[in-house]
Amino acid sequence: MELSDLREIKRWVLWWGAEVEVVEPEELREMVREEVERVGRMYCPSVLKETS
Repeated sequence: MELSDLREIKRWVLWWGAEVEVVEPEELREMVREEVERVGRMYCPSVLKETS
């Protein structure tokens, strides 16, 4: 698949939620991880503080 930017696929990956895992490229994996952390801080701030 050819993309102009990884953000194009990041949205698609996030749509699948916990049903998908990015294996590579590492840059996309990191982008998804950062987004999931931001969402987690909005919905479960106390849980993230306990695990950090």
